[in-house]
Parts: sequence; C-alpha cells; structure tokens
Amino acid sequence: MAIDRSAGTVSVLSVSPNDMHERYAEHMFAEARRILRDSIVRDGGTVFWY
Repeated sequence: MAIDRSAGTVSVLSVSPNDMHERYAEHMFAEARRILRDSIVRDGGTVFWY
C-alpha cells in the first residue's frame, strides 16, 4: 500500500494471493483512509489486525 499525502490518495502496490475476495485489501483501504484523514501518516510502518 502507498499513501500519497499531497494528493490524498491510497493505492495498492500488491494484493495477497490469500485475499480471494479482496476483504483484507478493503480493510486496509479503510484503515489507510482513516490514517490519512486523521493526519497520522508516517514515513513507514506496519498496521495489522487479527
């Protein structure tokens, strides 16, 4: 995933082969949008859930 702070966009760099219905990708997009909206974007890091 990549977040472009200046453009305010989120894009997928690669999709997991285990994400058959793109549910994980959609969850990732939602989290990325929240991070972008709340202005807590860092230069790097990891977000995970279980």
